[in-house]
Amino acid sequence: MKRGYKALLAIVYGVKCSNKELYQWLIGYIFAIALIFKASILSLWFASKLKFIAFIKSLTFFQGFLLLLKRWFLDNVLTKWLKKNIFEHILEGLKEIKDY
Repeated sequence: MKRGYKALLAIVYGVKCSNKELYQWLIGYIFAIALIFKASILSLWFASKLKFIAFIKSLTFFQGFLLLLKRWFLDNVLTKWLKKNIFEHILEGLKEIKDY
């Protein structure tokens, strides 16, 4: 558990032992804040989900094919070329430096 949460629990427990009315007010405030954050996170998730659905619906067959072709090219051809021609040479040099 994070330090901030532990501190909040300690404060809430201290208030619970000393002042019941303030404790009820504090718990209500914490629940209200939690509900606001929950609502904002859910609305953000639903908005992004709707944007993704609208994007998929707007694709034509040709656009979808080009998107799949681009993803295949980036994932297979370009990454293998980068690994073979760039990263292997850099890693080989770093390995030689480490061995030296």
